[in-house]
Amino acid sequence: MFCKVRPSVDISRNGGILAEEMGLGKTIEVLSCILCHRYSRDREDRDAKGQSFRDTGCELTENTKAADLLDAPSDCSLNCLCSEDDLHQETAELVQCVHCGTFQHRTCVAWTDSDCQRYCCPNCCVLHPGSLMCKTTLILCPASILNQWNEEIQKHIRPGALSFYIYEGVRTVGYVQPKTLSEYDVVLCSYETLRQEALHLSLIDERRLRKRKRFTSTPTPLTTLYWWRICVDEAQMLGNASCRVAAMCQALSASYFWCITGTPMQKAVVDLYPLFAFLRVPLLNHQRFWHKLLYEPYMCGCTAPLLDVTGRIMRRVAKADLLDQVC
Repeated sequence: MFCKVRPSVDISRNGGILAEEMGLGKTIEVLSCILCHRYSRDREDRDAKGQSFRDTGCELTENTKAADLLDAPSDCSLNCLCSEDDLHQETAELVQCVHCGTFQHRTCVAWTDSDCQRYCCPNCCVLHPGSLMCKTTLILCPASILNQWNEEIQKHIRPGALSFYIYEGVRTVGYVQPKTLSEYDVVLCSYETLRQEALHLSLIDERRLRKRKRFTSTPTPLTTLYWWRICVDEAQMLGNASCRVAAMCQALSASYFWCITGTPMQKAVVDLYPLFAFLRVPLLNHQRFWHKLLYEPYMCGCTAPLLDVTGRIMRRVAKADLLDQVC
């Protein structure tokens, strides 16, 4: 790889790695960040994503091609998550997608008229990942500490100050409307649930608007939302690049990304790359560039580039640094 000009790496991306040693209150720091830095439309950079779903949460993005809407099927049929095809139902039990025209059972898609004015089916939603902006922070963690997050929120946060929801996945509770998730301040989700959701990542492309097919699985609502913040606890577990959890994390969209881990490097410096990839650090989130610009120089004894970058995106405090404050 040759270049005439030394590449400039912009690491001003919002987020970073919180790598305090175990027992120094990383959970409290994250909750404080959530309370102090809430969603604001003035802070949201809409240029990066377009106008997106409007306040109703039910309009396709402005980037949607006009042809997609024009080619939507004109005939109406039942194409529900339950796979039933009998359209002879009570009208009150059905809801029609304003984009593809298909009918679905209200109960199957967890839809109520109070959700918003116009209904967009799960298939049309997943065609536009990250298209519904929301105020919500998504916290991903192992199932073993999911209850710990729940308890910490109830212990340290004044009742009513922070709304939260434990998302258990489409396999357990069925489809949850993205708009419903967007109404909470915090959504908790375990790695195990995220791994199952990877099986429900939609493989639909734009042709599905032109040629309808029966749903083969219930799409995940997680990828439809453009989260305000995504926090990954025990982020060192992203180290297995082939795992479904890492794939799902890359499929999610947000304004801010945070890795929370007391052991950012378990065995070697190379363990840092999955964290850079999740943080979407420009250029360095591509493995080839990460190796050429940081890893290989480090292995050759030139530690400055890696130390410079990690020094700007990582916060690490050890107990030894706080001996005068720790009882």
